[in-house]
Amino acid sequence: MKLTHVTLLAGTIASALSFNTFAGDLVSVQFSDGRPAVSGVEAVNKALNPIGVNVVTVDIPDATRPLLAASHRRALTKAEHGTLISAFNLSQGELLEQARLAGREPAVPGGGVATEETGVGPYPKVYDLMALDERTRSAVLGKYGRMHVNSAEDGTD
Repeated sequence: MKLTHVTLLAGTIASALSFNTFAGDLVSVQFSDGRPAVSGVEAVNKALNPIGVNVVTVDIPDATRPLLAASHRRALTKAEHGTLISAFNLSQGELLEQARLAGREPAVPGGGVATEETGVGPYPKVYDLMALDERTRSAVLGKYGRMHVNSAEDGTD
């Protein structure tokens, strides 16, 4: 299954955020064509499913909370990246289910496991903004930042 960075980022975001308690208020999509914004997982999925995107919420494993907190102050180590990837990793079946929920079908019958983005290392990965130089951080935020806003559990952006 070859997935674009948009699909994979959506999966990564879904794996990295947990808004189960108040997702209806925090998950929203704004449109550049003048349509009114939509809020809540169900409404967002109604808007995004036709283009192959599906939003889900997941719980943040307690074991990852110290690493996520540390990531606000410093770059994480490769071992810490591995811990986060392991904690949020989807099995092939789980990944295929997310693709199905987004209205997509695998390009390879039964679902292959190759994911790629031209010129970028293989997935899964952690985008650690604290580990990036200013130029690279700016490029990453320009590429992915328009797609989402991360918020803390207390609603702080």
